[in-house]
Amino acid sequence: MSEHSNEHADSGLFYVAPLEAPPSRRPPITITGPLGWFRENLFSSWINSIATVVMGGLIVAFIWAFLSWAIRDAQWAVVFN
Repeated sequence: MSEHSNEHADSGLFYVAPLEAPPSRRPPITITGPLGWFRENLFSSWINSIATVVMGGLIVAFIWAFLSWAIRDAQWAVVFN
């Protein structure tokens, strides 16, 4: 009988889980998704990084000036000419 039980163990009927978890199969977050796109397209070199930061600052300054003009400096009362 002991030979019969060894036969089942060797035939692959039982699964023994590995001691360590398998490595993650997902790619790193810095390579895929929005963060990966930003890194590849906007921050791929030091020149692109500087251009991205400068343009971002200019866009923020433009939006700030536009909203100040459109909301804060606007004449909300009826204007009579």
